Amino acid sequence: MKEDILEQLCEEYFQLKGYFTVGNVKFKPARNASGYDVLQDAVHSDVDVLGYKPLEKGSERVVVCSCKSWQKGFEQSTP
Repeated sequence: MKEDILEQLCEEYFQLKGYFTVGNVKFKPARNASGYDVLQDAVHSDVDVLGYKPLEKGSERVVVCSCKSWQKGFEQSTP
């Protein structure tokens, strides 16, 4: 189970729609990419949920979901 409920809901929704999903996909622009800024692009970022539907055509073949929340996630309480 994911710690972030929004990511979990997003991933399960896309799976119900027939997508293969993967979470927390790291990415970082190449240093020679247009607009690369060392101060902003020096660290990896991530896509929260990436979905792929191989039999789909066009822009519906791949979906990307970025979940923003202000919760800390699930925490175990200690007695």
